[in-house]
Amino acid sequence: MSCLIGIDEAGWGPVLGPLVLAGVVVEEFTLPILKQLGVKDSKLFGNGEKAREKRRKLREKILPYLICSSVKIISAKELDKDNTIDLEIRYIAEILKELNWGKANCIICGMLGTLKKEKFISRISRLLNLRGIRKNLFLRNLRYEKKADKNHLPVSAASILAKVTRDEEIEKLCGELGEEYVSGYPNSNTATFLKRYCQKYHRLPPQIRKTRNWLPLQRIIKQVESSRLKVNGKR
Repeated sequence: MSCLIGIDEAGWGPVLGPLVLAGVVVEEFTLPILKQLGVKDSKLFGNGEKAREKRRKLREKILPYLICSSVKIISAKELDKDNTIDLEIRYIAEILKELNWGKANCIICGMLGTLKKEKFISRISRLLNLRGIRKNLFLRNLRYEKKADKNHLPVSAASILAKVTRDEEIEKLCGELGEEYVSGYPNSNTATFLKRYCQKYHRLPPQIRKTRNWLPLQRIIKQVESSRLKVNGKR
């Protein structure tokens, strides 16, 4: 039995909500089935409610064809405290352990930002405690590539799990706040959402990535802090 591991993430760029990592294990003979079901990079489904529903339905269709899977949610609080790539590598190591990577014939991981393969291997090796034969096995089986979510079905499947999980987390957050769905990516809808929320409650909503360098967000943060100082000054 030839097994493949695919790992991908969803939510690198947003200013609101978590970053989600997912890993899947599939048997090689199921790849044509996954392709027939319509598995592809989750971003290619587009945005909006219809796209979210398509991804959700596809996840349910592909789950029976996965040997196993692992999903990790990295909160906005964690992302503000630590370097994103450091966090991703840490959680990827956890995923690989859970998926029993040593039994896989191939491990395919999407490239983390601009992190080179050599540095990725060095850092993941420490976390997995790789030495000797185990390290050679890992190096032989690892494929660390740009656009892996577009070029490899196991990674595409992982991207769908990650994206659907992130969609669900955002839907839950917006529901708790009594707001319509907003993706949290830096765009006009997110800016409007943040302005409306802060004007209403005079504070930032939960799961905001405060360190995200997006001008509309930083302006809103300054406005909230200025408003808080004025209120405190009147007391």
